[in-house]
Amino acid sequence: MKSKRCAALSIGLCMMLVSGAGLLSGCGESHPDKPLLTIDSSEMQSTLAEVEAEKQAAAEATSPTETTATAPAEDQAAPVERPPAIFASTNPPTDPSLQLAAASTAPDAPVANPTNVRPTAADTLPNGMRPEEITGEDPSTLIPTEPREVKLLVPEKSFPKVEPDGALRVSYDDVDLLKILNMDPVSLDAPELMPKWLKDLDGKRIRLRGFMYPPFSDTENSSFILARDNEICCFGRNPKPYDVIQIVMRKGVTTKYIQNRPFDVVGTFHIEMLTYDDKKVDGLYLIDDAIVMDR
Repeated sequence: MKSKRCAALSIGLCMMLVSGAGLLSGCGESHPDKPLLTIDSSEMQSTLAEVEAEKQAAAEATSPTETTATAPAEDQAAPVERPPAIFASTNPPTDPSLQLAAASTAPDAPVANPTNVRPTAADTLPNGMRPEEITGEDPSTLIPTEPREVKLLVPEKSFPKVEPDGALRVSYDDVDLLKILNMDPVSLDAPELMPKWLKDLDGKRIRLRGFMYPPFSDTENSSFILARDNEICCFGRNPKPYDVIQIVMRKGVTTKYIQNRPFDVVGTFHIEMLTYDDKKVDGLYLIDDAIVMDR
């Protein structure tokens, strides 16, 4: 800035000198007796040369900064692209380069623990249960990794008589083979292994309380499935073969769909195994000549 101001002052001074020379020249015509003011042209050229030199020096001094600021985009180094951060999980990356990228791009993420994996068969709970085989919300409901040892848990059992017609009051616990024989899963020879008191129920009229599994129709149902609770199958869990019982209504009698509330069924009880492909047990019991006690 200082050099520019000096150059401007020098140029202004030169112009004043030139103008003064013209004025003095005009004055010389009216006053011939006074000497004219003369200007040395070489001195003026020298001054102009100095001004140009200062301008050139100022331009050279600022040129490196300007060149750097206006450098083409292609000459600049491209930013380094990193792979996205790898979230810590039970399955950390096996590629060392990916592990390095995960550490550099996600420094605050927890370090993956290679030992944090699902339990194996060796990581079992008592009775041979695996933690991942816990079903439902009840942690005591466990599925064994192997069939249980079958043993008689209830050697004797009696049932009270109730209305109508002195039917025997039976509950789902009374026909539960896990509670009676410690049997899970139910095997094809289950009927032969049942205790005598359970076999003696076959052909007797009983009264059993449960929930109606949704039938095909809301009215005039001549048969339906009686479920142990309202969380069976589509309600929440898969049933055991003794958790659902086929009900066949008395001839000429039908029932409506009773939704989400328990009721009693009175009918003749039968031990009648149903199988799938002769390998899987789908059902164990049936009640026929039934009536619904909906009150």
